[in-house]
Amino acid sequence: MVWGSGQGSGVLLDQRTVLTAWHVVAESGTVEVVHPSSGKPVPCHVGWANPKLDVAVLIALDDVISLECSAPMGRLRLGKLGTYAPLPHCQIVGFPGIQRYGEHGEDLEYDQYRVSVLPMAGRIKGVLTCELAQPAADERWHRASPLSGLSGAPVFAGPVLLGVVTQVPQGRHHLRIEAASTAGVIREGAMRFLQVHVQRITEVDPRDEIFESRYAQDLSSQYRKTEIFGIEELGRSESRWDLDTAYLSLRAEAAAYPSSFPGPRRHGPAWDSAQRIESLLTDRPRALLRGEAGAGKTTLVW
Repeated sequence: MVWGSGQGSGVLLDQRTVLTAWHVVAESGTVEVVHPSSGKPVPCHVGWANPKLDVAVLIALDDVISLECSAPMGRLRLGKLGTYAPLPHCQIVGFPGIQRYGEHGEDLEYDQYRVSVLPMAGRIKGVLTCELAQPAADERWHRASPLSGLSGAPVFAGPVLLGVVTQVPQGRHHLRIEAASTAGVIREGAMRFLQVHVQRITEVDPRDEIFESRYAQDLSSQYRKTEIFGIEELGRSESRWDLDTAYLSLRAEAAAYPSSFPGPRRHGPAWDSAQRIESLLTDRPRALLRGEAGAGKTTLVW
């Protein structure tokens, strides 16, 4: 939780560095962060800020989370969108005010939202747009946004950080959330606080792409041979042919151009002998394929 000019959320980059939304800490004399595992407010100063992106990096004067309270932190993985297709199964984790509990709402509690990241929505504005899987709860007595306090919360695709929440657009029934992308933050000068490598995120996990490539190679090595049966003179090695060698190209006969047809004049009989289809089509921008039913026209076109 980040406390500045208002209450917001943030994400730990390391033991003493927090990424959050700029408007949460702007025009605030003191800034504090609290991790629920310790419950101890830790004073911070703003190490870097970009009001245009609405993002700030806070430097804590002490460890935000001690080793006694939690296991050692691993390196945070950063990501950027590498697709224009919607990216489902993402999440936002933070501390909205509606999730507070206790008699006076003084106790913090996490909230977790399932979202889809929409790469095309907000692309011109340069914002990372997320859409909630279902509307956020809205108490009848509470006129503020039910997502108030979520500013600065991380947007994750699996274990990869894509950005931090900056605002909830009006007129969307609290279904849309806008965030500053990690790639944009790095591009605007926060590289010294973030690791340089940024993972490209698409609707297909990179590990799946690697697996598919290896799987295809394994299939090829096992099944790219065809065996010829019925020729007794062939030995075991001779009867197994590579599919690339055994492939039979389709063939067709080419008609000679009539004298009135524009283009190069052909000589010889009205019908040429059958040729490989690749050869017949090399100098023909258009072709008319004729044949009886079952002659293989569709197969040849494919």
